Amino acid sequence: HRDLDLCLRRQRQMCIRERYTYQGCWESEDEFAADLASETGILDSDWSTYFDYDLWTNDLFISDYTSLDCRQCGDLMIVRYS
Repeated sequence: HRDLDLCLRRQRQMCIRERYTYQGCWESEDEFAADLASETGILDSDWSTYFDYDLWTNDLFISDYTSLDCRQCGDLMIVRYS
C-alpha cells in the first residue's frame, strides 16, 4: 500500500506542475472510456445502441486526455489537459 500511495502522490504532484488534472489509474484507455461513458450517462439515452466505444476512446485521447505508464502500480495513469 505504501508504494501505491507514493505513486499517487508523485502523480498528483506531476499533474500540478504540468497543468494536468489527475483522473486515476486504469488498466487500459478503453476501460477508462467505458467508465467515463457510464458516469456521464451517455449510455442511458436511446442512442446507446449506436454508441461506438472505439471512436469514443479515440476522441477522448486525441484532445482531452492522455495516458502515462505508472511504474509503481503497472496500470495507466490517466490525466486530463487543463
